[in-house]
Amino acid sequence: SLFFAVGGMMACAAAAAVAFPGAPAGVAEGGPHAPHRIPRVLWLMVLGVGCLALNQNIMFSFLERIGIVRGYGREGVNGVLAAVGIVNLFAAPLAGVLQRRLPAVGVALGAGVVQVALAVTITASGGFVPYAVAGSLYAFVMIFAHPFLFGLTARLDPSGRTNALTPAMLMAGSALAPAIAGTVAQRFGFGGLGVAVAAVGIVGFTSFALLARALRRTTASALPSTPIAG
Repeated sequence: SLFFAVGGMMACAAAAAVAFPGAPAGVAEGGPHAPHRIPRVLWLMVLGVGCLALNQNIMFSFLERIGIVRGYGREGVNGVLAAVGIVNLFAAPLAGVLQRRLPAVGVALGAGVVQVALAVTITASGGFVPYAVAGSLYAFVMIFAHPFLFGLTARLDPSGRTNALTPAMLMAGSALAPAIAGTVAQRFGFGGLGVAVAAVGIVGFTSFALLARALRRTTASALPSTPIAG
């Protein structure tokens, strides 16, 4: 059943790709009306999102193993994983409601800090309740931050090129996290995962902080006139 479900979704994606319209005349690479290059300031966004994705996968890939090794039982761990799915249902709608009320860069900075706090709770706490609460909320952080981050990216780069890098930003974390997390856990134990998340979080937080400073200093003529604070 899983095979047919996934195969059906892939078939729909392939059909959509075939039917996707081509680029308008004159917009081809190098043409007179080609989109502008990605603004340099947005590479800070790319790095910051990559750090969030890396931390997401470093921690979440070991969430089940940490619970089993610490004796919380298969039923307890499965309950936490089920709670993850339920909690995540509210992340995107909540982000949609708050998107015009919270600053995007502020959300990005907060997401990095919350990720580190939850990761340290999961790896350092000795009780089931802190582990369960932090584990059920961990994926929520990334899902909630998405609309803010990519909405800001779309406003800063109307060409869409930066948002086209979204798969690379996210999959870089998925590709690197297993090797990093496995190596750290084997050599330093589960506590080392919290330290690794904190180190990556510092890089991501610094990137978003530099992005915020650059946006404040950038003149209106260098960026789109659309408000960027939200």
